[in-house]
Amino acid sequence: MRLLEKGEPELAVRAKELAGREYGRLMRLPPDDPARKLIDKTPPPRLQYRAHLHWMRKKQEAQEVGVLAPSPPDEDVAGLQHRPCFRRVGKWVCEEAGLGGVPVAPLTLHQGEPPWKQYNTNVHFGLKLPKPTKKTDPPELRKTATLEALAAYPNQDLTIWSDGSALDGTKKGGGGALLELHREGRKIKCTIPAEVVCSSMQAELAPMSEALKCFLGLPSLPFGLSCSARTPCPASNCSAEAQYVAIRGH
Repeated sequence: MRLLEKGEPELAVRAKELAGREYGRLMRLPPDDPARKLIDKTPPPRLQYRAHLHWMRKKQEAQEVGVLAPSPPDEDVAGLQHRPCFRRVGKWVCEEAGLGGVPVAPLTLHQGEPPWKQYNTNVHFGLKLPKPTKKTDPPELRKTATLEALAAYPNQDLTIWSDGSALDGTKKGGGGALLELHREGRKIKCTIPAEVVCSSMQAELAPMSEALKCFLGLPSLPFGLSCSARTPCPASNCSAEAQYVAIRGH
């Protein structure tokens, strides 16, 4: 009852969501990863599924008396004749969501310290505004707070503004970036699609990555990067509470 009052899905539905999400994540791992090998295995089932057997009996009884057969449990739509497990339920959820034939971007695993800690100490992450704002604040107030935060940093030769989004948070992601070269007085625009099915975070990271690739072709200059992602720099292990992020380095 409390779950319904809070608008949360039932535990049975939540379990399927978690199974499908974890199955999709493990499928992105490299083929030689132990977790990926585990998800690729198809061990023979040992336990029969009582719900499936019960539905089969009811179906047989309905056929004998000439009435409409009852609808099967949702797992049985996927042919789960044996006891559901993480692999079967996760795979079924992904297939029902239409993700069976969608190309999956590999999950890149990074080990060690971030590159800015290895090669360059002149990098600063500003994850909070000097004057905190809320989404409900007027746009002009939020803009003023952002401009004040920008003014607190040394003058950059290059500023990058980026933003990305995904339809309904999961579909047709993409974004764009604007590079401002202050000394040259010119601007460079770039856009890039993310994935057919992706998270909002991936849609935010795609234009940031594209802008930095464009930046690599420019002379080495101090720069600032601003984006609207709430967690744009996961490697920094910081809690991004503001809508603005500034990174400056060489």
